[in-house]
Amino acid sequence: MSFVHLHLHTHYSFLQGLGKPEAFVSYAKELGMNALAITDTNNLHGAFEFYLLCKKKGIKPIIGVELFICEQ
Repeated sequence: MSFVHLHLHTHYSFLQGLGKPEAFVSYAKELGMNALAITDTNNLHGAFEFYLLCKKKGIKPIIGVELFICEQ
C-alpha cells in the first residue's frame, strides 16, 4: 500500500508553510513515494518549480491550490 500527501504547503504559502519544494520532493523520493501533491494557499507560485522537480525525480506531481473565497 502506498501513501501520498495530498495537503502540503511550501514556503510559497505565506505564513503557513516553511519547507522548500526541493526538500519535500527529495524526501518523498527517499521514502519511496510515487506521487506528491502541493496545495499552497491562494497562489500557484511554486507549481512550475514543483512540477519540474517531481519529473526530475520520477515522482508524479499533483498540483492543487487552497483558495479562500469571500462573498461580498
